[in-house]
Amino acid sequence: MPDKRRNPKCDWPLLRAEYVEKNITLAELARAHDISYSTLSKRASKEGWSEKREEYGEIIAKKLSNRASNEQARYYARLLASADEISRRLEEAVKKDGQLYLHDAGENGEEQREMFNTAHAREMYELVRQGNEIFNEILGVLPRERIEEIELEKQRIAAETLAAENERRGADGFSAGGVIVLPGIKEMPHDD
Repeated sequence: MPDKRRNPKCDWPLLRAEYVEKNITLAELARAHDISYSTLSKRASKEGWSEKREEYGEIIAKKLSNRASNEQARYYARLLASADEISRRLEEAVKKDGQLYLHDAGENGEEQREMFNTAHAREMYELVRQGNEIFNEILGVLPRERIEEIELEKQRIAAETLAAENERRGADGFSAGGVIVLPGIKEMPHDD
């Protein structure tokens, strides 16, 4: 008598690995390998495939988390190295005598003048600015421009929410309960 099972010689370790490691359901796996769903389901239940899938997922999540942590640590190490270099250059600039002021003998060497070295001051300012950017990024402080963008986005969302609420209530601004909805004003009962 012929064997009525669809696929009597299944590669069960391969099927288990496919189920555990891929985002596939038992039904999809059964169709893909021409196996009875109930046979596959019983085997998966008996061998604990779902638990193995969860364990595998946890291992992958841990590896991804470690990789992300390592990448983040390298990123912060680069930021700190940049900050150290900026601090070193700033200290050098401050320690050098006569860097902020230039001495000019004047014409024909008559009178000596002290002039502010704006180029050196700009260089020092830029170093301080870069250092602040790095430290703010390390601390998670957003730049002023980004904060302003976020505030504008909040206002846009609030306006869209208000428009949707007014649309839900009706184009005339009245709800079924006779309440007028005006932007920036709390709901008030409508006098009839």
